[in-house]
Amino acid sequence: MDFLDCVMSLSQSIRGTLAVLRIHDIPNWLAVFVWPIIVFSWRRWPVGNIPNLRIILSNAGRWKEDIDKLHLQFTNDTGSIVYLRDVRFRPNRRRIRVWSGAARDVSEDTYELKFVDKSINPPSFALRQIILNTGQSELTELGIENLSDEVLNYSGHWLRKIFRRPKYFKLMFTIMLGDKKDRVVMTY
Repeated sequence: MDFLDCVMSLSQSIRGTLAVLRIHDIPNWLAVFVWPIIVFSWRRWPVGNIPNLRIILSNAGRWKEDIDKLHLQFTNDTGSIVYLRDVRFRPNRRRIRVWSGAARDVSEDTYELKFVDKSINPPSFALRQIILNTGQSELTELGIENLSDEVLNYSGHWLRKIFRRPKYFKLMFTIMLGDKKDRVVMTY
């Protein structure tokens, strides 16, 4: 069988498949099977930001010789109680390097961020979830090698935010705001 016979056989197969789809009314099958999958996927798609939940990045100085402390301050100005949990940091490894001693989740290639537990003495980063009332702030930090001001002042291009392609890092967390629960993926 030569190339031309293969092409002819393939075109006949495609014509036969389209004829079967026409006979059995493919638009209805799409509505029955494909549309629910699209709706379910859209509902589970993470949001890109939460209005009036501010995340302020700052450099808190040197931690070790070449390790800077990246502070992330979460401030609730939403007007209701916010529950934050499972905050994760995924760096773009070509542009930002995380301290090698940070707790890394190898399966997701993320770093878990914890909040300050003030109930223990001395206070340490031990809380995986927090409750923020209106006007309240909580702090978490991560060691970054040679943190530049460019990272702190970057606001992100709108295309990077839509396609979730970070220039420096992604910040991922689960939030409960009022009675609505969302997964949030913010790109920087």
